[in-house]
Amino acid sequence: MSFGTVQLAEKKLGRYAIRWAGALVALLVLLCFSTPAALGTGCSTLAGTVSTWTDGNSNWNGDGNWNAGVPNSTTSACITNGTSTVTLDANSNSYVEDLELGNGNTLTSGLNIVLLVYGTQMINNGQIMLNGGSG
Repeated sequence: MSFGTVQLAEKKLGRYAIRWAGALVALLVLLCFSTPAALGTGCSTLAGTVSTWTDGNSNWNGDGNWNAGVPNSTTSACITNGTSTVTLDANSNSYVEDLELGNGNTLTSGLNIVLLVYGTQMINNGQIMLNGGSG
């Protein structure tokens, strides 16, 4: 936006032109520097039915920990709130279509725990700790 454009707008809109131009610039800056999560689009790359983690530190199989129930082989799992440790439950296999783990989140499991990802996407920007972190 050039100074000439602002002057032209000011002639047409009067004293409010500078306010409108400033608001427009502020909005453009916000959109350019916002992350998808900040705009409410976390896990936007996952296709199909997506269940988003809504709890803090808790077990994977807790139905109330997900906004659309515990993910399964036809449901994608989105864990991107940036603060959670999700534990795959002991003596239980878990299934998911696709998985996205966001920065600041941890997915952990103990011995002999299986997480099968049936889809094509496993996005890990967080931390996955197998066998309690020992391997």
